[in-house]
Amino acid sequence: MLKPYFTTSHGALFDADCLEVLRSLKSGVIDTVFADPPFNIGKDYKNGYNDRFAHAEYLKWCGEWIQECCRVIKPGGAFFLYAIPELAVQFAPIIRRKP
Repeated sequence: MLKPYFTTSHGALFDADCLEVLRSLKSGVIDTVFADPPFNIGKDYKNGYNDRFAHAEYLKWCGEWIQECCRVIKPGGAFFLYAIPELAVQFAPIIRRKP
């Protein structure tokens, strides 16, 4: 069981891979998801993170975490996904798929 790094009465913060955290959660238990993923544009984050993958590999990874987000959101919950327009149009069909 994953342990939160920090918790408050408003929620929990985890210091782990998002897929590991999402996969550890039951379906339909989250009220709101806000995601601001790396955009795969080669940005230098000054921490060694590589923000440049083959486009197909990047979309596969995004498909995995987007579907997990959709799975854990409660009925009537909200999913806010921050993305540049070029990616947003590619994420929309992923969100429409049933988890």
